[in-house]
Amino acid sequence: METKDLIQLKPFCEIHQVGVSLLTTLHEFSLIKIIYLNTEAYIDPAELPKLEKLIRLHVELNINPEGLDAVFHLLEKMQAMQHEIRALQEKLKIYE
Repeated sequence: METKDLIQLKPFCEIHQVGVSLLTTLHEFSLIKIIYLNTEAYIDPAELPKLEKLIRLHVELNINPEGLDAVFHLLEKMQAMQHEIRALQEKLKIYE
């Protein structure tokens, strides 16, 4: 992947008015991936929807990084269960 396809971490943080330390902590919790090239830190554009959701939770609800880790894993688990429910409903339609 070329650096032109990546988003620089510092300008992203300035635009979203969050500290670089927040994104570094999210990276340490494996919630996002930060790509280090030379001395610069970058974010893959594919991470943006997840990252923006995490930032909104942090800013609007004042959730700390540890809480974001718990909330995000619960949201992922809930989505997986919703997919399973839909699959089971489709199977039940066969027997109706």
